Amino acid sequence: DKNKMSIDFAKNCFTRVKNNIYYCPQVSFDQIDIINDTREFMKFDYIVAIEVIEHIYDYKKFLTQIINKFDRRDPRNVTEYFISTPNRANRHLGQDKPINSYHVREWTSAEFLDVLSEFFSDIKFFNSKGELIPYEEYRTTTHTPILARCIGPKI
Repeated sequence: DKNKMSIDFAKNCFTRVKNNIYYCPQVSFDQIDIINDTREFMKFDYIVAIEVIEHIYDYKKFLTQIINKFDRRDPRNVTEYFISTPNRANRHLGQDKPINSYHVREWTSAEFLDVLSEFFSDIKFFNSKGELIPYEEYRTTTHTPILARCIGPKI
């Protein structure tokens, strides 16, 4: 996370000592700016960005970075991305601007599909219960948040 307060909170709540039954040496909480970070990272099977993209001004660079930094680039062992965002078409959200002051933008499902289609060749939308939204409803659904499962990076 880029936010130091969020990292401090996670460390306080979830860091365990070795004698604790929940100890996990593979988990760490690090403060980084994914947009500008130049370090190399491991490649992963799954990338999860739940309720993140609406907070980032340069969302195109964010998507480019997570693909370039974390994707396996192996057609036999593909990386799957799970990205969610609020759906501005939902009647409970602001139609002209986000109600949440920390969101820099919110998309309709059609706009979100267009954004993701620039970066991925295979996109599936799910509702908040994890149920697949029929393809013919991708551009008109009012479900919020929208969870997208993306594979096949185009970049």
